[in-house]
Amino acid sequence: MNLEESYKILGIDKNSSDEDIVSAYKKLAKLYHPDKNRKNLDIANNKMANLNNAYSTIKSYKFQNKEIDLKNNKKEKTKQSSNVERFEEERANKLNELAKEILINKFTNYKEICKEMLYQYFQYKLYNYANRNAGINKKRYNEIVDVLQSNYHAIGSLTKQTKDNELIEHFSNFQNMLFNFYKQAECSIIYESYNTNIEIQALQLFQKGDKHLHLAQNEIFFNRHNKGTIDKDFTIKNIAESENYFRVGLNHYKNSEFEIETRIKYNYTIVLKNYFLLFFFDD
Repeated sequence: MNLEESYKILGIDKNSSDEDIVSAYKKLAKLYHPDKNRKNLDIANNKMANLNNAYSTIKSYKFQNKEIDLKNNKKEKTKQSSNVERFEEERANKLNELAKEILINKFTNYKEICKEMLYQYFQYKLYNYANRNAGINKKRYNEIVDVLQSNYHAIGSLTKQTKDNELIEHFSNFQNMLFNFYKQAECSIIYESYNTNIEIQALQLFQKGDKHLHLAQNEIFFNRHNKGTIDKDFTIKNIAESENYFRVGLNHYKNSEFEIETRIKYNYTIVLKNYFLLFFFDD
């Protein structure tokens, strides 16, 4: 589904704020929720699938393209610009070792900030939608997304400053993990709306995959923070289990109401595995 079509489905324009997007989605979700349209379940389920797809498309686009406040980053940008000018000629074919060290230090700083935000996401159990929207947690979640988004773009700027393939691999890998983490975090499922055997089986596979994915994420982003170590065998096993359940769901239930959500989770599982193997497996 393209961006223009997504805006039309939600009945908003491209200049709509995040609040307008959420408000429009919730309003239409209430209107077309299968529980309120039991006489027209097929139509209601189709409407909800389109709404979820449109919402995910818009939110993903917003995350990747939202402008960062340049004033807040003026000092950092000045440092980056100075380093780029100083070493631009010298790194024509190979990045100067000093410039490389600076980029690594900056990336390490951005990465640690993001890891702290991901820890808080699991610490406050913001993966639970009801808990996420309760009291101060709604503000916490929005602040976490803002910080992740800002650092997502900051890391992207580092990628443009180097031709070192190893650095680019690490920067891009971490950036990709952040984006797909956000995308799957915004992925919502209305569990009680589906009654056919096909939908029930697709849902069961989705839930099993999501359970193993949660266990792997919790070990990487929460338990490691508390213990200082990570159970690599446990983590890779749960990533593999989640990948398998999501893949089976996509292969056997391609036209189910869960196809979009399953594909989002599956893609994130692959990205998480690549991130884990690159940053942790050889520790």
